[in-house]
Amino acid sequence: MHGNLNLAVKMVFVLICVVFVSVPVVLSNNNEVSINITAIMASHETDSIDSDLMPIADEFKTLFSYSSYKKIKKYTVVLKENQSDRIVLPQEQDLVVDYKGLDEKDNIAIHVSMGGVLNTDFTLIDGGHILIGGPEYEDGVLVLLFEAKF
Repeated sequence: MHGNLNLAVKMVFVLICVVFVSVPVVLSNNNEVSINITAIMASHETDSIDSDLMPIADEFKTLFSYSSYKKIKKYTVVLKENQSDRIVLPQEQDLVVDYKGLDEKDNIAIHVSMGGVLNTDFTLIDGGHILIGGPEYEDGVLVLLFEAKF
């Protein structure tokens, strides 16, 4: 139970930490949004970060206390406003991604849920991404990287 409380506290902290990188954002003719979700295993197995994740290596060190970050799988969902999609993450966990449309500042509004572990709303600005800490996974935790193109 103590481990679950620590995980919940870390998840809340991570949800507050939104970070930004150069991700091209283009409004498509059919108002679709392409949302990339990268599943990452954070652990203490080694002291390494996958080369694909190097552009955000400093963010991992700031947000999490793990020494190893390994890309597990990248998923892409393409949604129109008020549509949702479900992807199956490692360990057969369902992640539901809802595209709520553009907010008043033309940021994309997204809602994500994963069973009783995650249920949150966030927006992504032009060129932004967000890292969200997730449930335990193998010898570490699952971290989700959300990026969007619209």
